[in-house]
Amino acid sequence: MYRGFDLDLKNENVSRFYDRGKTIYDALKRTTESSLDQFINATGEINGSDLQAHWFPNIKADIFVSHSHNDLDMAIAFAGWLQDKFGLSCFIDSCVWGYCDQLQKRIDERFTRNEGAETYNYEKRNYSTSHVHMMLSVALTQMIDRCECLFFLNTPASISAENVVEQSTFSPWIYAEIATAKHIEKRIPKRLRTSVIKSFSATELRSLNEGEQLRVRYQLDLGHLTKVHVDQMITWEKAFAELANERDALKLLYDNHQVNHIRS
Repeated sequence: MYRGFDLDLKNENVSRFYDRGKTIYDALKRTTESSLDQFINATGEINGSDLQAHWFPNIKADIFVSHSHNDLDMAIAFAGWLQDKFGLSCFIDSCVWGYCDQLQKRIDERFTRNEGAETYNYEKRNYSTSHVHMMLSVALTQMIDRCECLFFLNTPASISAENVVEQSTFSPWIYAEIATAKHIEKRIPKRLRTSVIKSFSATELRSLNEGEQLRVRYQLDLGHLTKVHVDQMITWEKAFAELANERDALKLLYDNHQVNHIRS
């Protein structure tokens, strides 16, 4: 990963690209979904490494889209816009959340259900959940690392309404993805190294429901993400469309949004 962006976006800005984005999203879901049975050996053990590696097999994307579950349609349409206007491919994180739930259910049905009952063993269920969430977390981290940049869709659905100023969220996945984007090693793409290195000093480069529900609030540090608004995205689209020779959409985006330093 090289750069991250904190994007102020509304669904109406990109909704007309939903159908194109849905095609991308459905393809990602087909890639991530698989039969659990192929990862269970004769003794009933699950090969967690193989399952995790299979989760995102050879998915190559330019942009990782982090968003609230309630903003799924917006994320899909945004991915369609990036593909249509810039030829950029996206990984939409929610395409694996549903599969995570399916995987959890299949494991629980086989390994944690109390015999002859409709209930599950509490300790076994906690154990299985920790493994499923660990595999998803690691797989998402690897996907963020492989993408060149990340866009966080900053909306009322993703940021707690009562703490907009402090920027907190109730989503553990958003919290994990933004924290990962902050601490993961930043790598300058080869095609940008000459121009980027000229822009930074050596020191700067080194720094490169029903009933009561459980709600856990996570403080979000968005300082490492470059804040962008929808009008700036439209400017990016127009500038890219006017270029005759330069067709590097992400380089144009980075040039329009310089940073003072790169964290390492």
